[in-house]
Amino acid sequence: MATIPLAVIGLAARFGGFGDLDAVEAALYDGRRRPAEPSENTAAAAETAEPETATALARAALTDCRAPAGGPIAVLAGAADAGAADGIAALVSARLRLTGPTRGRALSVLRTGWPDDAAEPLRSGTAAQVLLVATDRRGGGVAFVLAPATAGATGYAVLEEVVTAPFPATRPPLGSSHVELDCPPSALDRAAAVLDALIPAPARPALGAVPGRAVEQALGWAEAVVRAVLALRGNFIPGTRADDPVRATARQSGIERRFPVAPRPWLRGGREPRRSAVLAVEPARLLVFTDTAVPQPRRTALVPTTPVTLVAVRAADPSDLAARLDALDDDPGAALSRARTGHVEGPPAGALHLGVVAADAAQLRAEVEACRRALGEGRLELSTPRGSALTGRPLGGAGSVAFMYPGAFSAYPGAARNAFRLFEPTLHGMAAMTSDPAGIFAVDRLYPCFSGRPTAREIAATERALAAEPSALMAASMSYAVLFTRALREVFGVRPAVAFGYSLGESSMLRALGVWAAPDADARMAELRDSPLFRTRLSGPLDAVREYWARLPEPPARPGWEVLVLLAAPDEVRAAITAPDRTWISIINGPREVVVCGDPGGCAKLVARLGCEHVRLPYQQVLHAPPAESELAAFVTLNRNVTTAVDRPVFLSAAVAGPLELEAESVAHRLAEMSVRHLDFRALVERAHAAGARVFVEVGPAGMLTRLVEATLAGQDHVAIPLDRKGVDAQSSLVRALSRLHAHHVPLDLSGWGSGHATDTRGG
Repeated sequence: MATIPLAVIGLAARFGGFGDLDAVEAALYDGRRRPAEPSENTAAAAETAEPETATALARAALTDCRAPAGGPIAVLAGAADAGAADGIAALVSARLRLTGPTRGRALSVLRTGWPDDAAEPLRSGTAAQVLLVATDRRGGGVAFVLAPATAGATGYAVLEEVVTAPFPATRPPLGSSHVELDCPPSALDRAAAVLDALIPAPARPALGAVPGRAVEQALGWAEAVVRAVLALRGNFIPGTRADDPVRATARQSGIERRFPVAPRPWLRGGREPRRSAVLAVEPARLLVFTDTAVPQPRRTALVPTTPVTLVAVRAADPSDLAARLDALDDDPGAALSRARTGHVEGPPAGALHLGVVAADAAQLRAEVEACRRALGEGRLELSTPRGSALTGRPLGGAGSVAFMYPGAFSAYPGAARNAFRLFEPTLHGMAAMTSDPAGIFAVDRLYPCFSGRPTAREIAATERALAAEPSALMAASMSYAVLFTRALREVFGVRPAVAFGYSLGESSMLRALGVWAAPDADARMAELRDSPLFRTRLSGPLDAVREYWARLPEPPARPGWEVLVLLAAPDEVRAAITAPDRTWISIINGPREVVVCGDPGGCAKLVARLGCEHVRLPYQQVLHAPPAESELAAFVTLNRNVTTAVDRPVFLSAAVAGPLELEAESVAHRLAEMSVRHLDFRALVERAHAAGARVFVEVGPAGMLTRLVEATLAGQDHVAIPLDRKGVDAQSSLVRALSRLHAHHVPLDLSGWGSGHATDTRGG
């Protein structure tokens, strides 16, 4: 066992044809197929190549942790031959002007001994940090910068303990959600048996393994460590490709379902640290890493998860635009490279703005051709399936942007799955809000671990579990609104002039735009979870409904509750309601869409009377109807928050005719009244339009409000843009939204893409 916990504070790697740490991490996240493995160098060639590889990796790792030049840093090097490793350690130390001791080890020895070897100079005081660098004869390698794990230290992860066989029978069970296997596929049976002893059911961790047979190569153990560390740092549990050979062996061993097929968000839940482990079986040993190091953001920009990007173009007129399209067509690769650094083609004052959405040169050329066709037909309007956009009537003038916030039950299983990685710096900035990010985003409920494409039965079970926990769903919906809002404002500089929400989405609006203080998210979530309001009164056993029916002179024969969406005009529905004390219009969604609720028998008769299409909502909470009015005081308490004065945007509420007054008590009462009384969302949209809003951006999951705005404002100047669509990954949704915002001349700062944009190196 290492005598002191070791913090991994710097990291560099190149494995399997991926040339740097960003490429390694991207491949780990999206499961892309490895390029062809480089062949192994001869001993003579390795003698020349390995020192250069080691030096480059060492320099990158030191840069990663901002280590000063020189200094008391020990070097621990690994190579196929121990003698060569000694020479590499000395050479790296000299080239980087380090003053700590050096030591070389054969890779086979370093695999099991590196924690003790690294701890020794730190324990003896001969070095303040240790640079571990290991290379193989295929051009691969890894470099870690290790330091004593002290409170408040920044880094990737902490090596908390190393446990070797025989494992003590009295050892407490290991708490780990993710275990990387450092063993050949033939040893999976033994690995599973060891894990079952260390982590008893039902707390089975998700398993991962170095792809193919790479784990059997000289640096397989190091790649397993990198995978475990990056999982903690990147907030995700890696997936294992469906066609990876390890799955076939795992299937034979009966443990395939423990290998997720897709990455899964993995955020800290409460104050208990997350643990990621590496298990080796020959010899049996377990390395346990925790996230107790304070995360040090490696990036200040977005972390792209796919190659999809926005090529933003400005042009003076159609002929100028045609010339710029020719330039894109001539060198699409260069255009994509420029776009991935935030570059905008053309003059700042261009009258025409074109957003081209593409992942590679072929797609870019296809989108350019679509735009050429539009210009050739005399059209200055373009909207392609990929998301490219152009308009000759831009609506993004001053004061035109509105942020709209979906309701409290808008989050859904798998929502914006890669958003946590894409918005990693923004998520890191939300750390001050909560000690329980996994809780506020309902990660366990929204992203269950599936070993393959989820079946209809699994999806239905997930949705039922969500419906049974409305407080978790509400917290997640609000948290997504905060995340998306911060990304739009802080990364891309989008400034709304107007804001409004759908139902309880008004709470999300106030939280996301800073009216309600951010640091109390944990306390507010606890209040929501512990309050009977959504546990027993308006959800679950529906006590408020039961009491309401009991007060009627003639209660329903079978008291219950139903919430339906009817595709009918509000006036038609009103005229068809014959029992106004049992069935109500709770929300007017649009000109031909209403939400009705009440006695299930009465709702059924209403539908039959109208003969209209209808849908039963999965979430049967009681809102915007008379039975909810008994809970007015509870809603006031729930919405009583410290408020901060905000000049912009103008906040609109369904509860008041004018702008919402942002005084704390006034906000609490207005939102409470809105929650229990009839809601006319159509009128709210029309008020926002009258206030000057033309570009409506839906800042939250699912995209429902986009559809409602389009229906309400049909025939009027407007554009409605969702940031999330079901079935579309977060980055593609974001790029499509940015494309339309750019086309409508909404000012954007695209430099947030940074220079580390994903490139398409995936195989079939």
